[in-house]
Amino acid sequence: MGRFKDIFGQSLSAERADTIEGWNRAILDYFTFKGDPVSEALELAHDRSFVMGDVFAATMLVFDGATASSPQVNSILRRLEALHDAVSAQEQGHIRAVRACAEGGISLAAGCWDRVLMAHPLDIVAMKLAHEAYFLIGDANGMLRSVSAALPHWRPDMKAYGFVLGQHAFGLEECHQYAAAEGPARLALELEPDDCWALHALTHVYEMQGRHFDCLSLLDAMRSRWVNQPLLAAHIWWHLALRYVADGRFEQALAVYDEQLAKVNVSSAFRLTDGTSLLWRLELAGASVGDRWAELADKWSAHAGRHANGFLDVHIAMALAAAGRQSEVERFLAGFNEDAGETTSELGEIRRQVTAPACRALVAYRAGDDRTAIGTLASLLPALHRIGGSNAQRDLFDRTLSASMLRAGELARSRGFLLRLLAEHPNAAWVLDDMATLEAQSNDPAMASVYRARASLAVAPIAENGRSRASLAGGARHQRSDRRH
Repeated sequence: MGRFKDIFGQSLSAERADTIEGWNRAILDYFTFKGDPVSEALELAHDRSFVMGDVFAATMLVFDGATASSPQVNSILRRLEALHDAVSAQEQGHIRAVRACAEGGISLAAGCWDRVLMAHPLDIVAMKLAHEAYFLIGDANGMLRSVSAALPHWRPDMKAYGFVLGQHAFGLEECHQYAAAEGPARLALELEPDDCWALHALTHVYEMQGRHFDCLSLLDAMRSRWVNQPLLAAHIWWHLALRYVADGRFEQALAVYDEQLAKVNVSSAFRLTDGTSLLWRLELAGASVGDRWAELADKWSAHAGRHANGFLDVHIAMALAAAGRQSEVERFLAGFNEDAGETTSELGEIRRQVTAPACRALVAYRAGDDRTAIGTLASLLPALHRIGGSNAQRDLFDRTLSASMLRAGELARSRGFLLRLLAEHPNAAWVLDDMATLEAQSNDPAMASVYRARASLAVAPIAENGRSRASLAGGARHQRSDRRH
């Protein structure tokens, strides 16, 4: 067994120098969202002294919904255990992390990677895997804290400095520090134009601030790059479609679904979440999505029995319920009871306390049971971050709760909820739309017109005379219908 340095300067155990060359290709593909880095890493198992390929591959498989009991992950874990004592302390830390991850202890795994970072702050793989682990359980503070601790050790002339800035920017954004996040994200793109995660972070900054045209301009300016980064391109298309939904351009949003999101690799559960979320949001906005739910539910069926993590489960519940697959919905929800004994792990606890009731609430909403949907979602809101994903992704729950309140005629409760959201996101077109609906239901057409105009202005260009197409009389933007699903 020898020691070789990888492209980022980390000393790794291996028998052959060409193993490290393969690792360099895999990890660069990972950071630039190209190729098939998991398969590339798994191919390195022929080098019986090399552990980092297995560490990376097993972690990615678990993040995509596999568990320690899956044959592929189990085989990798056995190989790693056999090599544990022969490799460096740094690599042993990675092995402990992936073991914890596979057993459902995501915070424990992130902590293991953080300890690797404390001793080796330039270990960017440990940094990124910790970043993704915290993201999986919605721990934004952990994401930011982890990168921030290592950042002072990095210098601009170091390879991957841009990738570090991109992670830092996303951590800041998820902690609602939008102004602070914008600079690092833009600098990251200057240093590493292929850093799609930095592009993603900047897109989130603009999305959460309702900066409609900044978001469109960014995605248009960088399109030639991100469309060729297939491991994140579908999600960036999803962000573009969100802007179309906000602007009432439903046909364009549906075109993104049909031409991009409906064509993702169905073997990856996470790739299906973007399309699911988009169709749900379109229907909340009053659009008809035709028979698209049926095909999407078919794709989800292969993943419906795993109950792997909260973020995947809530999207499965949405797709099956929206497609009217009642028997499949019942089996899916019953699966939470069958897994009730597995609550000792962190993911098991999240599944019991947050995921299962959230899925039941989404099913209830789809069935028109507003009392259950409202009561459950309102009580879960403080804990929903634990299912993972971003603030932008989880605002789907806010939208669903608001729609349910309006459909049920709970106007006072709806007003308090929407005004709180409006204070946080004053340019969110959907919140302004729902405020307009609320005022119309409250028989105040004047205020309804004000909120409709504000919703239109949030996505309307400013003309030379300082005015836009929007007015109190109504603008050119498509207005939401009263149809609720």
